[in-house]
Amino acid sequence: MQIMRKLIITAALLLVAAGSFAMRCDTDTVRRGPLFDKFQLRQSFQDATAKESPAQLMLTIPSSGGSSWLVDAGVAARVVPLSGVNSVSNLVGEFHRNTLISNPQYNWQLGFNYAYLHTKPDGQFALSWTANAKYVRDVIDTAHSVATTLSIGFYRTGKDYLNFGRPRSFDNQKMTYQIDPSVQVQYQQYFGNDLHTGGIVRPLVSLAASLAWNSARTKGLAASKKFELAASYTNRYAAANNTGNGERYTKLLSTGINYYFINSASSTVSVGASYNLGSDPLNGLKDQNFLQFAFQVQI
Repeated sequence: MQIMRKLIITAALLLVAAGSFAMRCDTDTVRRGPLFDKFQLRQSFQDATAKESPAQLMLTIPSSGGSSWLVDAGVAARVVPLSGVNSVSNLVGEFHRNTLISNPQYNWQLGFNYAYLHTKPDGQFALSWTANAKYVRDVIDTAHSVATTLSIGFYRTGKDYLNFGRPRSFDNQKMTYQIDPSVQVQYQQYFGNDLHTGGIVRPLVSLAASLAWNSARTKGLAASKKFELAASYTNRYAAANNTGNGERYTKLLSTGINYYFINSASSTVSVGASYNLGSDPLNGLKDQNFLQFAFQVQI
């Protein structure tokens, strides 16, 4: 019953966020209130907001054991007084729950996210900065922690250049690619019991890429992708670790195929299949490999 109540609460939060976003106009000049506006639904807010990261509801087929469901989602509300032309501040909540993969995942997070985009003319490399501070609860390991992260994304735009960090269409908008390189530093401080105490510093590098085939272009509107091949790889190293848990080198590889039912400037809805190998300690995902089928939403 306790798990069911948590699922109902999570589903309600996601539906409220989706409804709030859908009711607003597409322009960012519309305000929903003096404190918060522009609700977003994604898988995670750890990286730059331009990076593809849809929330996922999944049927999983792990390497061993039976199939099960998964909720992998985050909701953010922009803090109006702390946001500007090139910066965005959000209050963020994330919920990562997988029931019957080889090593179960049950992790939720609450915190604050700040992103800054350093703009430059087309053809020049620039940086996007994303900082997070949050409380992390790993139910599987009965661990409490606080975590701070700094992520630096690289981007470059322009129709005559190889783009980074932003989507780029070519072949008369029949195809779109996106390449997202980034580096990050995580600090996680555990507290609360004898098995999980101390701190970990994790520098990491990440590369995500996708290639999409677009639907027929509507006059006056940009083409939207219908079918996509995507892959991402993250490599971490616990450069400093006094927790005694033995964590050192970790990685996470994900490759997938996605089909889009809805793909607009403000939201996407798709189904996809992906193969995942590795772990994500901050999100409570233990080292394993599994095939998953997903219903995906990003707004």
